[in-house]
Amino acid sequence: MIQMGTQHCAMPLKHFKKRPAAATKRPADACSTGPKKRLALAEPWYKHVVGPEPPNWAKHFVDTLSVPLGNLKAKMGDAGKLVTWSDCAGKCTEVYASKALSDELMENLGIGIEFKLYGGSDSSRHCRDFVHCNYAPRHFSDDIFKRDFDASTFECTVCEKTCILPRAGVDMYCACFPCGPWSRRGKRLGLADRHADVCWQVIKSIKHMMPVMFIMENVMEISNAAADRLEADLAVIRQFMYDELGASYHHLVVNNSSPIQHGYPVEKLRVLVLGGRSDQVDRPSLQNGFAKLIENPLPVPHTYWTLLAVQAQPGRVLDKVGQLPYPNDALMIQSSGCKCGIDPMIECPQHPCFCDKCKGGERLECTWRAKATKFLADNGLQWAVADGCVTYIQALELNKGKTPHSARERQLLNMFARLPAAQPLRSTVMIMDISQAVDRCKPKYDGTVPTMATNARMWMMRAGRELNLGEMAKLMGHDLCETDLRFTSKEQMRQMLGMSMHVATAGFALTGLLAAVCVDS
Repeated sequence: MIQMGTQHCAMPLKHFKKRPAAATKRPADACSTGPKKRLALAEPWYKHVVGPEPPNWAKHFVDTLSVPLGNLKAKMGDAGKLVTWSDCAGKCTEVYASKALSDELMENLGIGIEFKLYGGSDSSRHCRDFVHCNYAPRHFSDDIFKRDFDASTFECTVCEKTCILPRAGVDMYCACFPCGPWSRRGKRLGLADRHADVCWQVIKSIKHMMPVMFIMENVMEISNAAADRLEADLAVIRQFMYDELGASYHHLVVNNSSPIQHGYPVEKLRVLVLGGRSDQVDRPSLQNGFAKLIENPLPVPHTYWTLLAVQAQPGRVLDKVGQLPYPNDALMIQSSGCKCGIDPMIECPQHPCFCDKCKGGERLECTWRAKATKFLADNGLQWAVADGCVTYIQALELNKGKTPHSARERQLLNMFARLPAAQPLRSTVMIMDISQAVDRCKPKYDGTVPTMATNARMWMMRAGRELNLGEMAKLMGHDLCETDLRFTSKEQMRQMLGMSMHVATAGFALTGLLAAVCVDS
């Protein structure tokens, strides 16, 4: 749903970390069109992902808006460069997405456009290093609040000194400001959370830089009124935008934007605030372009299972779950010493719980045990607690599979494997986030993947394993084969993927805004 609203400085580039000169240059065959190989720039944790090509959202968007985009040549000529600024940058998803959009504009319309990251900010060191390695911005900052709008300056981490904050020349501004104040996984303090102050600084930055276009992104909860507040925080933010930007910009709000609308089997609902400067964009063109994109979604051709070409556990292994064990299996289960089952109130000597209550001596008082007990009762699974049948974890371990060590995660998987919705296990596409408690793990049975947050660990029941980071990245629209990962750890990449906007969502925003700029008012 859409809601309507109405000089660069040339500083020397310095690296965030000292590196050999040769290490900063990408090999010539790094992005070859043939079969993709693991790059020398990849870390050992990276695993190559097989399966069909991901959805071609760029072609779909350009085809959908080919008429207004066809005016690009009249506006820019055969080639042009769009200067971008990214606050709360993370992985700079919008810059990554711009490459696919640029390639499609060249192939489809014969227009060469390059999106160049000029500057931005992020408080995380690993995000700044990632952005530097992959996009080499001229300026970058570790704190969005280190800006003096009156003096038109900011503290640049690249130059290690105060630099000029541009008042003109920025074409695209993007900010995925912190979602913790509103996310169900955060404290949900809303605008009372100190991290929410970033959104005020983002709007002030837009007012100062006067970009031609801007993108702001956050979780859907920001647009919902909380029980203790009369209006949604997004309404308060929009009023601040009106007060600060006045008639300088037209903007609109797109609610419930999801990768599922753009061909990906991934749930990641977001709210987008999209704007265009009123001397370059008129209100109808902004509204009509995005309305057309929304009315023409890209069909989802694959489940996550087929998109990633996942290999299943043998049927004979999964068929043991819920059945009485064979004599040899019973001996192996007994000799293992593991007591993990469906009953959350049984302690396992092999897999003790390390929650705060257990550490404090309050045995069996864990919050997760109470939630699991309630879940069993609510779903009528008490009969399976002590039926003596093979559990899901036991079936995998009998086949020498790798299983979680956490007592909570083992009980969670054993319990969900007995749900009627998960049957038969040999053909299910059930997937869930085992990093979360039973009431937040969001099991999905339709071939789509629940929202992947910063600490997400998505378990595929039929495969008997988690999604690896390469697979998570592919589902989020990223090809890590094309990425410099030398200074990014496995956990840092997991965090960045969870924080980032989906690539297709970023492409949706970029294409719609670019088309709005192209329309002759």
